[in-house]
Amino acid sequence: MTEYALPPVYLPFSEFATLQPSKFDVVVIDPPLSSSFSWDTLQELSLPSLAADPSFVFLWVGSGAGDGLERGREVLAKWGYRRCEDVCWVKTNRESNRGPGVRRHYISFQRRLVGG
Repeated sequence: MTEYALPPVYLPFSEFATLQPSKFDVVVIDPPLSSSFSWDTLQELSLPSLAADPSFVFLWVGSGAGDGLERGREVLAKWGYRRCEDVCWVKTNRESNRGPGVRRHYISFQRRLVGG
């Protein structure tokens, strides 16, 4: 494993092309969804050119409210991945569950889709 392991890489979306010809077996994407970066923008990412075969993609979709889950599934399919898991991360700490994304009763969570 050590022979093939690469350190984590954090790059802005605009610099993804600089990674080629590297291929990654695990890709984690936490998209900065906003008015200037949409699901449509994300699906145009040339992920198949960056991902090894086989590989897994972890795609954060926020709390799942709105169209996040469905759009995330669509993006995975466009890239040629099948959703194989939907993981829910419940955020907690010792003091409280208060923080960004908090819902009633102080429950805070985010979801990610795993494609393989």
